[in-house]
Amino acid sequence: MMGEKEEQKEVTIENDFELGKYPVTVAEYMHFVKNVKDHYPEWLEEGNEYHIETGTEDRYKKMKNLQNSNAPIVGIS
Repeated sequence: MMGEKEEQKEVTIENDFELGKYPVTVAEYMHFVKNVKDHYPEWLEEGNEYHIETGTEDRYKKMKNLQNSNAPIVGIS
């Protein structure tokens, strides 16, 4: 039931990874995208159903913060 404590379990992560202190912003991520010319967020991928201008799904169209360069990046994996 919601609000109840769940049993904690130990997990092992076998690969190295890094964790940032702050979220990556739209501006920072788009700087990376422009340098590698790949890995666009799904709301900017041509032909993607979630594209903010041409897509049929409105998940990202409803988000007003996507063009805010200081907002956290969304739609990436």
